[in-house]
Amino acid sequence: MLSRFVSAAAVASVLVALAVAVIGLSPVLSFAKVYPMPIAWCVLPLVWGIWAAILPQRWARPGLPLWGGTLGLMAGVLALVVLNLPSVVFQIAVPLTFRLLGVLVLTLLYYFFWVLVELVYETLEKHSDLPTAKLI
Repeated sequence: MLSRFVSAAAVASVLVALAVAVIGLSPVLSFAKVYPMPIAWCVLPLVWGIWAAILPQRWARPGLPLWGGTLGLMAGVLALVVLNLPSVVFQIAVPLTFRLLGVLVLTLLYYFFWVLVELVYETLEKHSDLPTAKLI
C-alpha cells in the first residue's frame, strides 16, 4: 500500500511541476488568470496517493490505470460540469458539449498518467528487496 501511495504521489508531483512550468512559460496563460488550478494542484499528490492506497490489493496489478481513469472521470465531472471551471477561470461561456468532451479527454489523460503510476509502482516493487538505509 505504501508503494502505491508513493508511486502515485511522485507521478502527481512531477505532473504538477510540469503544468506550473507550462503556465509560467505560456504567453497566453498567467497565474493570475488561472489561480484556482495551481491552488487545487497543491493537494493533487496527496489525493493521488490516497486514491492509490485505497485501491483493493486484488486490483493493484492490472487495475491501477483503470482506477486512475475513474479518478479522472470524477475530477472531470466535478471540475468541468459541476463547478464549470472553464467559465470561472477564463470568463467565457463554454457549452456543455465541449465540457463533456473535456471530461472524456481528462479521463483519458488520467488513464495515461496512471499507466505511469503503475510503471513506477512496478519498479518500486521490483527493487523492494534492496536493503534499507540505516539511520544514524
